[in-house]
Amino acid sequence: ATFCKQATKTVSPPLHIQANLQMYVKNECLYKKKTAAVVIQSAYRGYKVRTWYRTICVSVVVIQRWYRTWQMVHLWRTLYLAKKQAAVTIQTAFRGMVARRLTKRKCAARKIQSFLQMAVHRQNFLKLKAAIVILQSYYRMYRARRQYLTYRKSALILQQHFRSYMVKKCQRGDVQRIQRRNMQAIIEEFTEQKQLKNMRANTAITQVKVERVFRFTAAAYHHLAAIKIQRSYRAHLVLKSAQNQINMVIYIQRWFRTQLLCKKYHQDHQKIIKLQQRIRLWLNHRNRAASIIQALWRGYSWRKKNSTAKMRALQQRLDQANKDSHGENKLCNRTAIAIDYLLKYKHISYILAALKHLEVATRLSSVCCENMAQSGAILTIFILIRSCNRSIPCMEVIRYAIQVLLNLSKYEKTAKVVYDVENSVDTLLELMQIYKEKAGDKVAHKGGSIFTKTCCLLAILALDPRTAMEIRGIPKAVDRIRNVYKLTARKHNMDTKRTCSTQMMNAFVNGSVFSQTTAVRTKVASRIKPDWILKKSNMKEIVDPLNAIQMVMDTLSLAY
Repeated sequence: ATFCKQATKTVSPPLHIQANLQMYVKNECLYKKKTAAVVIQSAYRGYKVRTWYRTICVSVVVIQRWYRTWQMVHLWRTLYLAKKQAAVTIQTAFRGMVARRLTKRKCAARKIQSFLQMAVHRQNFLKLKAAIVILQSYYRMYRARRQYLTYRKSALILQQHFRSYMVKKCQRGDVQRIQRRNMQAIIEEFTEQKQLKNMRANTAITQVKVERVFRFTAAAYHHLAAIKIQRSYRAHLVLKSAQNQINMVIYIQRWFRTQLLCKKYHQDHQKIIKLQQRIRLWLNHRNRAASIIQALWRGYSWRKKNSTAKMRALQQRLDQANKDSHGENKLCNRTAIAIDYLLKYKHISYILAALKHLEVATRLSSVCCENMAQSGAILTIFILIRSCNRSIPCMEVIRYAIQVLLNLSKYEKTAKVVYDVENSVDTLLELMQIYKEKAGDKVAHKGGSIFTKTCCLLAILALDPRTAMEIRGIPKAVDRIRNVYKLTARKHNMDTKRTCSTQMMNAFVNGSVFSQTTAVRTKVASRIKPDWILKKSNMKEIVDPLNAIQMVMDTLSLAY
Protein backbone atom coordinates (compact mmCIF):
# COMPACT_ATOMS: atom_id res chain seq x y z
CA ALA A 1 0.00 0.00 0.00
CA THR A 2 2.87 2.38 0.81
CA PHE A 3 4.48 1.45 -2.45
CA CYS A 4 1.31 2.34 -4.37
CA LYS A 5 0.95 5.62 -2.55
CA GLN A 6 4.56 6.53 -3.35
CA ALA A 7 4.00 5.53 -6.99
CA THR A 8 0.89 7.69 -7.27
CA LYS A 9 2.70 10.58 -5.80
CA THR A 10 5.45 10.22 -8.31
CA VAL A 11 3.02 9.72 -11.29
CA SER A 12 1.76 12.72 -13.13
CA PRO A 13 -1.97 13.67 -12.84
CA PRO A 14 -2.96 12.91 -16.45
CA LEU A 15 -1.69 9.43 -16.16
CA HIS A 16 -3.50 9.05 -12.87
CA ILE A 17 -6.73 10.19 -14.45
CA GLN A 18 -6.31 7.78 -17.37
CA ALA A 19 -5.53 4.95 -15.06
CA ASN A 20 -8.60 5.65 -12.92
CA LEU A 21 -10.77 5.98 -15.99
CA GLN A 22 -9.51 2.74 -17.49
CA MET A 23 -9.96 1.00 -14.18
CA TYR A 24 -13.53 2.34 -13.92
CA VAL A 25 -14.34 1.21 -17.46
CA LYS A 26 -12.90 -2.23 -16.80
CA ASN A 27 -14.77 -2.48 -13.54
CA GLU A 28 -17.98 -1.53 -15.28
CA CYS A 29 -17.39 -4.18 -17.96
CA LEU A 30 -16.53 -6.77 -15.35
CA TYR A 31 -19.64 -5.90 -13.32
CA LYS A 32 -21.87 -6.17 -16.40
CA LYS A 33 -20.32 -9.50 -17.34
CA LYS A 34 -20.69 -10.77 -13.79
CA THR A 35 -24.30 -9.60 -13.69
CA ALA A 36 -25.01 -11.26 -17.04
CA ALA A 37 -23.34 -14.48 -15.88
CA VAL A 38 -25.39 -14.50 -12.66
CA VAL A 39 -28.59 -13.91 -14.64
CA ILE A 40 -27.70 -16.71 -17.06
CA GLN A 41 -26.83 -19.07 -14.17
CA SER A 42 -30.04 -18.28 -12.32
CA ALA A 43 -32.09 -18.78 -15.48
CA TYR A 44 -30.37 -22.08 -16.19
CA ARG A 45 -30.76 -23.24 -12.62
CA GLY A 46 -34.42 -22.27 -12.64
CA TYR A 47 -34.89 -24.15 -15.91
CA LYS A 48 -33.19 -27.24 -14.42
CA VAL A 49 -35.26 -27.05 -11.26
CA ARG A 50 -38.51 -26.61 -13.21
CA THR A 51 -37.58 -29.52 -15.50
CA TRP A 52 -36.80 -31.73 -12.48
CA TYR A 53 -40.02 -30.65 -10.80
CA ARG A 54 -42.06 -31.44 -13.92
CA THR A 55 -40.37 -34.86 -14.12
CA ILE A 56 -41.15 -35.56 -10.45
CA CYS A 57 -44.76 -34.46 -10.93
CA VAL A 58 -45.13 -36.70 -13.97
CA SER A 59 -43.53 -39.61 -12.07
CA VAL A 60 -45.79 -39.01 -9.09
CA VAL A 61 -48.82 -38.95 -11.33
CA VAL A 62 -47.68 -42.15 -13.08
CA ILE A 63 -47.02 -43.85 -9.73
CA GLN A 64 -50.38 -42.72 -8.40
CA ARG A 65 -52.14 -43.97 -11.53
CA TRP A 66 -50.27 -47.27 -11.37
CA TYR A 67 -50.96 -47.69 -7.67
CA ARG A 68 -54.65 -46.82 -8.09
CA THR A 69 -54.84 -49.15 -11.07
CA TRP A 70 -53.11 -51.93 -9.13
CA GLN A 71 -55.36 -51.34 -6.13
CA MET A 72 -58.43 -51.41 -8.34
CA VAL A 73 -57.20 -54.51 -10.18
CA HIS A 74 -56.40 -56.17 -6.84
CA LEU A 75 -59.84 -55.28 -5.51
CA TRP A 76 -61.59 -56.51 -8.65
CA ARG A 77 -59.40 -59.61 -8.70
CA THR A 78 -60.28 -60.32 -5.07
CA LEU A 79 -63.96 -59.89 -5.85
CA TYR A 80 -63.60 -62.03 -8.96
CA LEU A 81 -61.76 -64.78 -7.08
CA ALA A 82 -64.38 -64.70 -4.32
CA LYS A 83 -67.19 -64.95 -6.87
CA LYS A 84 -65.29 -67.62 -8.76
CA GLN A 85 -64.70 -69.59 -5.55
CA ALA A 86 -68.37 -69.24 -4.65
CA ALA A 87 -69.37 -70.38 -8.15
CA VAL A 88 -66.95 -73.28 -8.00
CA THR A 89 -68.29 -74.23 -4.55
CA ILE A 90 -71.87 -74.08 -5.81
CA GLN A 91 -70.94 -76.07 -8.91
CA THR A 92 -69.11 -78.71 -6.89
CA ALA A 93 -71.99 -78.93 -4.44
CA PHE A 94 -74.49 -79.24 -7.27
CA ARG A 95 -72.37 -81.78 -9.14
CA GLY A 96 -71.85 -83.72 -5.91
CA MET A 97 -75.60 -83.68 -5.29
CA VAL A 98 -76.28 -84.86 -8.84
CA ALA A 99 -73.58 -87.53 -8.59
CA ARG A 100 -74.88 -88.73 -5.21
CA ARG A 101 -78.43 -88.79 -6.52
CA LEU A 102 -77.32 -90.72 -9.60
CA THR A 103 -75.28 -93.07 -7.40
CA LYS A 104 -78.29 -93.67 -5.14
CA ARG A 105 -80.44 -94.41 -8.17
CA LYS A 106 -77.84 -96.78 -9.55
CA CYS A 107 -77.53 -98.51 -6.18
CA ALA A 108 -81.30 -98.82 -5.93
CA ALA A 109 -81.49 -100.20 -9.48
CA ARG A 110 -78.68 -102.64 -8.71
CA LYS A 111 -80.42 -103.74 -5.51
CA ILE A 112 -83.70 -104.28 -7.38
CA GLN A 113 -81.91 -106.15 -10.16
CA SER A 114 -79.95 -108.24 -7.68
CA PHE A 115 -83.12 -109.01 -5.70
CA LEU A 116 -85.02 -110.05 -8.85
CA GLN A 117 -82.10 -112.11 -10.09
CA MET A 118 -81.75 -113.62 -6.61
CA ALA A 119 -85.47 -114.53 -6.58
CA VAL A 120 -85.29 -116.12 -10.04
CA HIS A 121 -82.07 -117.97 -9.25
CA ARG A 122 -83.47 -119.05 -5.88
CA GLN A 123 -86.59 -120.51 -7.49
CA ASN A 124 -84.49 -122.32 -10.06
CA PHE A 125 -82.13 -123.51 -7.36
CA LEU A 126 -84.98 -124.75 -5.16
CA LYS A 127 -86.51 -126.62 -8.09
CA LEU A 128 -83.15 -128.12 -8.99
CA LYS A 129 -82.50 -128.97 -5.34
CA ALA A 130 -85.93 -130.67 -4.99
CA ALA A 131 -85.28 -132.69 -8.15
CA ILE A 132 -81.83 -133.65 -6.92
CA VAL A 133 -83.24 -134.65 -3.50
CA ILE A 134 -85.89 -136.82 -5.19
CA LEU A 135 -83.30 -138.46 -7.42
CA GLN A 136 -81.01 -139.02 -4.46
CA SER A 137 -83.85 -140.50 -2.37
CA TYR A 138 -84.84 -142.87 -5.19
CA TYR A 139 -81.26 -143.88 -5.76
CA ARG A 140 -80.64 -144.39 -2.04
CA MET A 141 -83.87 -146.42 -1.77
CA TYR A 142 -82.74 -148.59 -4.69
CA ARG A 143 -79.30 -149.10 -3.14
CA ALA A 144 -80.78 -149.84 0.32
CA ARG A 145 -83.35 -152.29 -1.13
CA ARG A 146 -80.67 -154.04 -3.15
CA GLN A 147 -78.40 -154.26 -0.14
CA TYR A 148 -81.28 -155.44 2.06
CA LEU A 149 -82.10 -158.20 -0.42
CA THR A 150 -78.46 -159.27 -0.49
CA TYR A 151 -78.26 -159.33 3.32
CA ARG A 152 -81.57 -161.19 3.52
CA LYS A 153 -80.37 -163.83 1.04
CA SER A 154 -77.15 -164.26 3.01
CA ALA A 155 -79.11 -164.58 6.26
CA LEU A 156 -81.44 -167.17 4.73
CA ILE A 157 -78.46 -169.19 3.51
CA LEU A 158 -76.87 -169.04 6.96
CA GLN A 159 -80.15 -170.02 8.66
CA GLN A 160 -80.61 -172.98 6.26
CA HIS A 161 -77.11 -174.22 6.99
CA PHE A 162 -77.60 -173.82 10.71
CA ARG A 163 -81.00 -175.58 10.69
CA SER A 164 -79.65 -178.47 8.57
CA TYR A 165 -76.78 -178.76 11.03
CA MET A 166 -79.21 -178.87 13.97
CA VAL A 167 -81.44 -181.45 12.21
CA LYS A 168 -78.46 -183.65 11.45
CA LYS A 169 -77.35 -183.35 15.02
CA CYS A 170 -80.81 -184.36 16.34
CA GLN A 171 -80.97 -187.29 13.92
CA ARG A 172 -77.54 -188.45 14.98
CA GLY A 173 -78.64 -188.38 18.66
CA ASP A 174 -81.80 -190.44 17.88
CA VAL A 175 -79.75 -193.04 16.03
CA GLN A 176 -77.32 -193.26 18.91
CA ARG A 177 -80.22 -193.70 21.44
CA ILE A 178 -81.76 -196.45 19.27
CA GLN A 179 -78.39 -198.17 19.05
CA ARG A 180 -77.97 -198.00 22.85
CA ARG A 181 -81.45 -199.46 23.40
CA ASN A 182 -80.75 -202.27 20.96
CA MET A 183 -77.46 -202.98 22.71
CA GLN A 184 -79.17 -203.10 26.09
CA ALA A 185 -81.87 -205.42 24.70
CA ILE A 186 -79.21 -207.69 23.20
CA ILE A 187 -77.28 -207.70 26.45
CA GLU A 188 -80.43 -208.49 28.48
CA GLU A 189 -81.40 -211.28 26.09
CA PHE A 190 -77.83 -212.63 26.26
CA THR A 191 -77.91 -212.56 30.02
CA GLU A 192 -81.30 -214.26 30.16
CA GLN A 193 -80.10 -217.01 27.82
CA LYS A 194 -76.91 -217.32 29.84
CA GLN A 195 -78.91 -217.60 33.04
CA LEU A 196 -81.21 -220.24 31.50
CA LYS A 197 -78.22 -222.33 30.28
CA ASN A 198 -76.35 -222.08 33.58
CA MET A 199 -79.37 -222.52 35.80
CA ARG A 200 -78.43 -226.12 36.22
CA ALA A 201 -74.88 -225.30 37.16
CA ASN A 202 -73.52 -224.94 40.55
CA THR A 203 -75.01 -222.27 42.69
CA ALA A 204 -71.60 -220.85 43.57
CA ILE A 205 -70.45 -220.90 39.98
CA THR A 206 -73.78 -219.40 38.95
CA GLN A 207 -73.48 -216.66 41.47
CA VAL A 208 -69.92 -215.88 40.33
CA LYS A 209 -71.01 -215.75 36.74
CA VAL A 210 -74.00 -213.59 37.66
CA GLU A 211 -71.70 -211.23 39.49
CA ARG A 212 -69.37 -211.15 36.52
CA VAL A 213 -72.31 -210.46 34.19
CA PHE A 214 -73.53 -207.76 36.56
CA ARG A 215 -70.08 -206.20 36.69
CA PHE A 216 -69.87 -206.33 32.91
CA THR A 217 -73.33 -204.75 32.64
CA ALA A 218 -72.39 -202.04 35.14
CA ALA A 219 -69.14 -201.36 33.26
CA ALA A 220 -71.02 -201.23 29.98
CA TYR A 221 -73.61 -198.91 31.52
CA HIS A 222 -70.97 -196.56 32.92
CA HIS A 223 -69.14 -196.66 29.61
CA LEU A 224 -72.29 -195.73 27.74
CA ALA A 225 -73.03 -192.96 30.29
CA ALA A 226 -69.50 -191.56 29.80
CA ILE A 227 -69.99 -191.67 26.03
CA LYS A 228 -73.31 -189.82 26.47
CA ILE A 229 -71.70 -187.18 28.68
CA GLN A 230 -68.86 -186.72 26.20
CA ARG A 231 -71.29 -186.33 23.35
CA SER A 232 -73.34 -183.76 25.29
CA TYR A 233 -70.17 -181.81 26.14
CA ARG A 234 -68.99 -181.96 22.53
CA ALA A 235 -72.43 -180.77 21.37
CA HIS A 236 -72.19 -177.91 23.88
CA LEU A 237 -68.72 -176.96 22.57
CA VAL A 238 -69.93 -177.12 18.97
CA LEU A 239 -72.95 -174.92 19.82
CA LYS A 240 -70.74 -172.42 21.63
CA SER A 241 -68.30 -172.31 18.72
CA ALA A 242 -71.22 -171.82 16.32
CA GLN A 243 -72.50 -168.93 18.43
CA ASN A 244 -69.04 -167.34 18.45
CA GLN A 245 -68.77 -167.76 14.71
CA ILE A 246 -72.24 -166.24 14.24
CA ASN A 247 -71.24 -163.23 16.39
CA MET A 248 -68.09 -162.80 14.29
CA VAL A 249 -70.12 -163.06 11.10
CA ILE A 250 -72.56 -160.44 12.43
CA TYR A 251 -69.65 -158.16 13.41
CA ILE A 252 -68.07 -158.61 9.96
CA GLN A 253 -71.43 -157.90 8.32
CA ARG A 254 -71.90 -154.76 10.39
CA TRP A 255 -68.40 -153.51 9.59
CA PHE A 256 -68.90 -154.21 5.90
CA ARG A 257 -72.27 -152.43 5.92
CA THR A 258 -70.69 -149.44 7.72
CA GLN A 259 -67.91 -149.27 5.10
CA LEU A 260 -70.47 -149.43 2.31
CA LEU A 261 -72.55 -146.67 3.90
CA CYS A 262 -69.44 -144.46 4.42
CA LYS A 263 -68.33 -145.03 0.85
CA LYS A 264 -71.81 -144.25 -0.39
CA TYR A 265 -71.99 -141.12 1.78
CA HIS A 266 -68.62 -139.87 0.49
CA GLN A 267 -69.62 -140.54 -3.09
CA ASP A 268 -72.93 -138.73 -2.63
CA HIS A 269 -71.16 -135.86 -0.84
CA GLN A 270 -68.64 -135.49 -3.69
CA LYS A 271 -71.45 -135.57 -6.23
CA ILE A 272 -73.36 -132.84 -4.34
CA ILE A 273 -70.19 -130.72 -4.08
CA LYS A 274 -69.53 -131.07 -7.81
CA LEU A 275 -73.15 -130.22 -8.56
CA GLN A 276 -72.97 -127.16 -6.29
CA GLN A 277 -69.72 -126.05 -7.94
CA ARG A 278 -71.27 -126.36 -11.37
CA ILE A 279 -74.35 -124.43 -10.25
CA ARG A 280 -72.18 -121.70 -8.70
CA LEU A 281 -70.02 -121.47 -11.82
CA TRP A 282 -73.13 -121.18 -13.92
CA LEU A 283 -74.56 -118.49 -11.63
CA ASN A 284 -71.23 -116.57 -11.59
CA HIS A 285 -70.99 -116.82 -15.33
CA ARG A 286 -74.54 -115.56 -15.65
CA ASN A 287 -73.94 -112.68 -13.23
CA ARG A 288 -70.68 -111.79 -15.00
CA ALA A 289 -72.43 -111.85 -18.33
CA ALA A 290 -75.21 -109.66 -16.92
CA SER A 291 -72.63 -107.20 -15.54
CA ILE A 292 -70.81 -107.09 -18.87
CA ILE A 293 -74.08 -106.52 -20.70
CA GLN A 294 -75.00 -103.74 -18.27
CA ALA A 295 -71.56 -102.14 -18.62
CA LEU A 296 -71.74 -102.33 -22.41
CA TRP A 297 -75.22 -100.86 -22.39
CA ARG A 298 -74.18 -98.04 -20.05
CA GLY A 299 -71.13 -97.31 -22.18
CA TYR A 300 -73.23 -97.33 -25.33
CA SER A 301 -75.91 -95.09 -23.79
CA TRP A 302 -73.28 -92.71 -22.38
CA ARG A 303 -71.46 -92.52 -25.72
CA LYS A 304 -74.75 -91.98 -27.52
CA LYS A 305 -75.73 -89.30 -25.06
CA ASN A 306 -72.33 -87.51 -25.07
CA SER A 307 -71.41 -88.10 -28.71
CA THR A 308 -70.70 -84.47 -29.54
CA ALA A 309 -68.16 -82.81 -31.81
CA LYS A 310 -66.09 -81.80 -28.79
CA MET A 311 -65.97 -85.37 -27.44
CA ARG A 312 -65.11 -86.77 -30.86
CA ALA A 313 -62.31 -84.22 -31.23
CA LEU A 314 -61.05 -85.14 -27.76
CA GLN A 315 -61.10 -88.84 -28.65
CA GLN A 316 -59.21 -88.15 -31.87
CA ARG A 317 -56.60 -86.18 -29.94
CA LEU A 318 -56.22 -89.03 -27.46
CA ASP A 319 -55.82 -91.55 -30.26
CA GLN A 320 -53.25 -89.33 -31.93
CA ALA A 321 -51.39 -88.92 -28.63
CA ASN A 322 -51.34 -92.70 -28.16
CA LYS A 323 -49.98 -93.16 -31.67
CA ASP A 324 -47.32 -90.49 -31.17
CA SER A 325 -46.22 -91.86 -27.79
CA HIS A 326 -42.82 -93.56 -27.65
CA GLY A 327 -41.02 -95.85 -25.25
CA GLU A 328 -39.09 -93.04 -23.58
CA ASN A 329 -42.38 -91.44 -22.47
CA LYS A 330 -43.16 -94.35 -20.15
CA LEU A 331 -42.96 -93.59 -16.46
CA CYS A 332 -40.24 -96.17 -15.78
CA ASN A 333 -38.03 -94.85 -18.58
CA ARG A 334 -38.69 -91.23 -17.60
CA THR A 335 -37.77 -92.07 -14.02
CA ALA A 336 -34.51 -93.74 -15.03
CA ILE A 337 -33.54 -90.84 -17.32
CA ALA A 338 -34.44 -88.24 -14.67
CA ILE A 339 -32.40 -90.04 -11.99
CA ASP A 340 -29.46 -90.24 -14.40
CA TYR A 341 -29.72 -86.50 -15.14
CA LEU A 342 -30.01 -85.70 -11.45
CA LEU A 343 -26.90 -87.70 -10.55
CA LYS A 344 -24.83 -86.70 -13.57
CA TYR A 345 -25.51 -83.07 -14.56
CA LYS A 346 -24.97 -79.87 -12.53
CA HIS A 347 -26.77 -77.35 -14.75
CA ILE A 348 -29.95 -75.99 -13.17
CA SER A 349 -32.09 -76.46 -16.32
CA TYR A 350 -31.27 -80.19 -16.49
CA ILE A 351 -31.87 -80.56 -12.74
CA LEU A 352 -35.23 -78.76 -12.97
CA ALA A 353 -36.35 -80.92 -15.93
CA ALA A 354 -35.28 -84.09 -14.08
CA LEU A 355 -37.19 -83.02 -10.95
CA LYS A 356 -40.32 -82.35 -13.01
CA HIS A 357 -40.16 -85.85 -14.52
CA LEU A 358 -39.55 -87.38 -11.07
CA GLU A 359 -42.49 -85.46 -9.62
CA VAL A 360 -44.85 -86.88 -12.25
CA ALA A 361 -43.44 -90.42 -11.93
CA THR A 362 -43.54 -90.55 -8.11
CA ARG A 363 -47.04 -89.06 -8.07
CA LEU A 364 -48.51 -91.67 -10.42
CA SER A 365 -46.58 -94.92 -9.82
CA SER A 366 -45.55 -96.90 -6.73
CA VAL A 367 -42.94 -98.86 -8.72
CA CYS A 368 -41.23 -95.59 -9.67
CA CYS A 369 -41.20 -94.61 -5.97
CA GLU A 370 -39.46 -97.86 -5.06
CA ASN A 371 -36.94 -97.46 -7.92
CA MET A 372 -36.31 -93.90 -6.75
CA ALA A 373 -35.68 -95.08 -3.19
CA GLN A 374 -33.29 -97.82 -4.36
CA SER A 375 -31.30 -95.51 -6.67
CA GLY A 376 -29.88 -93.35 -3.86
CA ALA A 377 -31.10 -90.10 -5.45
CA ILE A 378 -32.89 -88.95 -2.27
CA LEU A 379 -29.59 -87.94 -0.65
CA THR A 380 -28.74 -85.99 -3.82
CA ILE A 381 -32.08 -84.14 -3.58
CA PHE A 382 -31.39 -83.12 0.03
CA ILE A 383 -27.89 -81.94 -0.91
CA LEU A 384 -29.42 -79.98 -3.79
CA ILE A 385 -31.94 -78.34 -1.43
CA ARG A 386 -29.19 -77.32 1.00
CA SER A 387 -27.10 -75.80 -1.82
CA CYS A 388 -29.90 -73.58 -3.21
CA ASN A 389 -30.41 -69.92 -2.37
CA ARG A 390 -33.56 -67.73 -2.44
CA SER A 391 -33.48 -66.85 -6.12
CA ILE A 392 -36.52 -67.64 -8.25
CA PRO A 393 -34.90 -70.55 -10.21
CA CYS A 394 -33.57 -72.09 -7.00
CA MET A 395 -36.97 -71.73 -5.35
CA GLU A 396 -38.51 -73.51 -8.33
CA VAL A 397 -35.98 -76.33 -7.90
CA ILE A 398 -36.70 -76.55 -4.15
CA ARG A 399 -40.46 -76.63 -4.77
CA TYR A 400 -40.22 -79.59 -7.17
CA ALA A 401 -37.67 -81.35 -4.93
CA ILE A 402 -39.97 -81.03 -1.89
CA GLN A 403 -42.89 -82.29 -4.00
CA VAL A 404 -40.86 -85.37 -5.01
CA LEU A 405 -39.99 -86.06 -1.36
CA LEU A 406 -43.64 -85.53 -0.40
CA ASN A 407 -44.78 -88.07 -3.02
CA LEU A 408 -42.23 -90.56 -1.67
CA SER A 409 -43.33 -89.99 1.93
CA LYS A 410 -46.98 -90.62 1.04
CA TYR A 411 -46.03 -94.19 0.04
CA GLU A 412 -45.54 -96.26 3.19
CA LYS A 413 -42.71 -98.39 1.73
CA THR A 414 -40.52 -95.36 0.86
CA ALA A 415 -41.38 -92.96 3.72
CA LYS A 416 -38.73 -94.51 5.98
CA VAL A 417 -36.07 -93.99 3.29
CA VAL A 418 -36.81 -90.24 3.20
CA TYR A 419 -36.54 -89.97 6.97
CA ASP A 420 -33.33 -92.03 7.20
CA VAL A 421 -31.33 -89.47 5.16
CA GLU A 422 -28.81 -87.68 7.35
CA ASN A 423 -30.00 -84.29 8.71
CA SER A 424 -33.29 -84.59 6.82
CA VAL A 425 -35.39 -83.12 9.69
CA ASP A 426 -32.93 -80.22 10.19
CA THR A 427 -33.13 -79.41 6.48
CA LEU A 428 -36.95 -79.38 6.60
CA LEU A 429 -36.95 -77.14 9.69
CA GLU A 430 -34.57 -74.70 7.98
CA LEU A 431 -36.88 -74.58 4.94
CA MET A 432 -39.85 -73.87 7.23
CA GLN A 433 -37.99 -70.99 8.87
CA ILE A 434 -36.73 -69.53 5.59
CA TYR A 435 -39.94 -69.74 3.48
CA LYS A 436 -42.56 -68.51 5.95
CA GLU A 437 -43.42 -65.27 4.07
CA LYS A 438 -47.05 -64.44 3.36
CA ALA A 439 -48.41 -64.78 -0.18
CA GLY A 440 -48.70 -61.71 -2.40
CA ASP A 441 -46.10 -61.52 -5.12
CA LYS A 442 -44.65 -64.31 -7.18
CA VAL A 443 -41.64 -64.96 -4.97
CA ALA A 444 -43.66 -65.01 -1.76
CA HIS A 445 -46.27 -67.26 -3.36
CA LYS A 446 -43.61 -69.81 -4.27
CA GLY A 447 -42.17 -69.48 -0.79
CA GLY A 448 -45.58 -70.15 0.71
CA SER A 449 -45.96 -73.21 -1.48
CA ILE A 450 -42.59 -74.50 -0.27
CA PHE A 451 -43.60 -73.80 3.34
CA THR A 452 -46.91 -75.72 3.16
CA LYS A 453 -45.36 -78.65 1.27
CA THR A 454 -42.54 -78.85 3.84
CA CYS A 455 -45.08 -78.86 6.69
CA CYS A 456 -47.05 -81.65 5.02
CA LEU A 457 -43.85 -83.66 4.48
CA LEU A 458 -42.77 -83.28 8.12
CA ALA A 459 -46.28 -84.18 9.36
CA ILE A 460 -46.41 -87.36 7.25
CA LEU A 461 -42.94 -88.40 8.46
CA ALA A 462 -44.06 -87.85 12.07
CA LEU A 463 -47.05 -90.21 11.79
CA ASP A 464 -44.86 -93.02 13.15
CA PRO A 465 -44.76 -92.64 16.99
CA ARG A 466 -41.09 -93.61 17.12
CA THR A 467 -40.20 -91.05 14.43
CA ALA A 468 -42.24 -88.36 16.24
CA MET A 469 -40.36 -89.10 19.47
CA GLU A 470 -37.02 -88.83 17.66
CA ILE A 471 -38.04 -85.49 16.10
CA ARG A 472 -39.10 -84.14 19.50
CA GLY A 473 -35.75 -85.27 20.87
CA ILE A 474 -33.75 -83.19 18.34
CA PRO A 475 -32.21 -80.14 20.12
CA LYS A 476 -34.30 -76.95 19.67
CA ALA A 477 -36.60 -78.62 17.12
CA VAL A 478 -39.74 -78.07 19.23
CA ASP A 479 -38.79 -74.43 19.91
CA ARG A 480 -38.22 -73.76 16.21
CA ILE A 481 -41.59 -75.26 15.28
CA ARG A 482 -43.36 -73.21 17.96
CA ASN A 483 -41.64 -70.01 16.85
CA VAL A 484 -42.73 -70.65 13.27
CA TYR A 485 -46.28 -71.32 14.50
CA LYS A 486 -46.38 -68.08 16.53
CA LEU A 487 -45.15 -66.02 13.59
CA THR A 488 -47.60 -67.70 11.19
CA ALA A 489 -50.52 -67.27 13.63
CA ARG A 490 -49.66 -63.57 14.13
CA LYS A 491 -49.55 -62.99 10.37
CA HIS A 492 -52.80 -64.88 9.95
CA ASN A 493 -54.48 -62.73 12.59
CA MET A 494 -53.22 -59.54 10.91
CA ASP A 495 -54.46 -60.74 7.52
CA THR A 496 -57.80 -61.69 9.07
CA LYS A 497 -58.22 -58.24 10.64
CA ARG A 498 -57.25 -56.54 7.38
CA THR A 499 -59.68 -58.72 5.45
CA CYS A 500 -62.45 -58.07 7.95
CA SER A 501 -61.94 -54.32 7.75
CA THR A 502 -61.95 -54.47 3.94
CA GLN A 503 -65.10 -56.56 3.93
CA MET A 504 -66.77 -54.19 6.40
CA MET A 505 -65.98 -51.22 4.17
CA ASN A 506 -67.26 -53.08 1.11
CA ALA A 507 -70.37 -54.12 3.01
CA PHE A 508 -70.94 -50.52 4.10
CA VAL A 509 -70.51 -49.24 0.54
CA ASN A 510 -72.39 -52.01 -1.27
CA GLY A 511 -74.85 -52.87 1.48
CA SER A 512 -73.89 -56.59 1.43
CA VAL A 513 -73.22 -58.97 4.33
CA PHE A 514 -69.69 -60.24 4.92
CA SER A 515 -68.67 -63.53 6.53
CA GLN A 516 -65.55 -64.05 8.60
CA THR A 517 -63.47 -67.19 8.12
CA THR A 518 -61.55 -68.74 10.99
CA ALA A 519 -58.73 -71.19 10.92
CA VAL A 520 -59.66 -74.74 11.85
CA ARG A 521 -57.36 -77.16 13.61
CA THR A 522 -56.34 -79.71 11.06
CA LYS A 523 -55.32 -83.28 11.88
CA VAL A 524 -55.51 -85.04 8.55
CA ALA A 525 -51.93 -86.20 7.98
CA SER A 526 -53.05 -89.82 8.12
CA ARG A 527 -55.63 -89.16 5.37
CA ILE A 528 -53.05 -87.87 2.88
CA LYS A 529 -52.51 -90.83 0.55
CA PRO A 530 -50.76 -91.25 -2.83
CA ASP A 531 -52.66 -90.14 -5.92
CA TRP A 532 -52.87 -93.68 -7.32
CA ILE A 533 -55.10 -94.68 -4.37
CA LEU A 534 -58.55 -93.56 -5.52
CA LYS A 535 -60.70 -93.27 -2.39
CA LYS A 536 -63.23 -90.70 -1.29
CA SER A 537 -61.53 -90.41 2.11
CA ASN A 538 -58.23 -89.27 0.57
CA MET A 539 -57.17 -85.74 1.50
CA LYS A 540 -55.21 -83.41 -0.74
CA GLU A 541 -52.25 -81.37 0.42
CA ILE A 542 -52.97 -78.37 2.64
CA VAL A 543 -52.30 -74.97 1.05
CA ASP A 544 -53.05 -72.70 4.04
CA PRO A 545 -49.87 -71.95 6.06
CA LEU A 546 -51.61 -71.84 9.45
CA ASN A 547 -53.41 -75.14 8.89
CA ALA A 548 -50.16 -76.70 7.67
CA ILE A 549 -48.13 -75.74 10.75
CA GLN A 550 -51.08 -76.74 12.99
CA MET A 551 -51.08 -80.17 11.32
CA VAL A 552 -47.35 -80.52 12.15
CA MET A 553 -47.96 -79.62 15.79
CA ASP A 554 -50.96 -81.97 16.06
CA THR A 555 -48.95 -84.84 14.59
CA LEU A 556 -46.06 -84.20 17.01
CA SER A 557 -48.56 -83.78 19.93
CA LEU A 558 -47.34 -80.25 20.72
CA ALA A 559 -49.45 -77.67 22.52
CA TYR A 560 -50.28 -74.43 20.72
